[in-house]
Amino acid sequence: ANMFVSKNYDLVLGIATPMAQSLYNATRDTNIPVVFSAVSFPENAGLVEGNITGTSDRFSADERLKLIRDVLPDAKKIGVIYCTSEVNATSSLEEIKKVAKNYEFEIVEKGVSATADVSLATNTIIKDVDCICLVIDNTVSAALPTIIEIATNNKIPVFCNEADEVKLGGIACNGIDYKSLGVETGKIAAQILKGDKKAEEIEYKCIEDAILYVNSDTFKKLNISIPEQLKEKCIDVIEEEK
Repeated sequence: ANMFVSKNYDLVLGIATPMAQSLYNATRDTNIPVVFSAVSFPENAGLVEGNITGTSDRFSADERLKLIRDVLPDAKKIGVIYCTSEVNATSSLEEIKKVAKNYEFEIVEKGVSATADVSLATNTIIKDVDCICLVIDNTVSAALPTIIEIATNNKIPVFCNEADEVKLGGIACNGIDYKSLGVETGKIAAQILKGDKKAEEIEYKCIEDAILYVNSDTFKKLNISIPEQLKEKCIDVIEEEK
């Protein structure tokens, strides 16, 4: 971020909350506009005031828990592993906790401080939950293959945030199309670079149209059937690759 500022670029763009925050802090005393992409909670991250705008990948906690209830009608406890220092992770967890009672779920949470802690956290939490629900969390996502391996070996499904995570072995997600998110981010950057608007004049945009992705191989491994009401509207990442 400091290198970008020293070169006085016309615009800087940060993908995900930690990167966007670094750029925002580095450009505070400059006229360089900042555009962010895939920031889940811009307000909580302090990215809504000043020469900054972008796109958000905030997910609907209600849709996520409804999906879990549809797939696991008898489930009672949802495990959430999250990084305690990532505002996007803690904010996502709070959103889930707000709606958990609506679906009669108990949230079992386990905080970590680094990616290296995720394996132990997964092995600890896996004994007490019916599934694991990922939140928007860069630290935890870096250890996703480990989480999925441990969970699958213990016959515990992992509900994810986006299609690529489902391809790795997660069971399902209500996720946005990140290509569309990138296109919208590019349009915002183009407006600023062409001089049509200043960053501070553009309200950040949320991509709200979620797509249901499932991994049919994971459903089979865990001996779970894809609910009939989901079959017609889901995209099977395994069939899509074929």
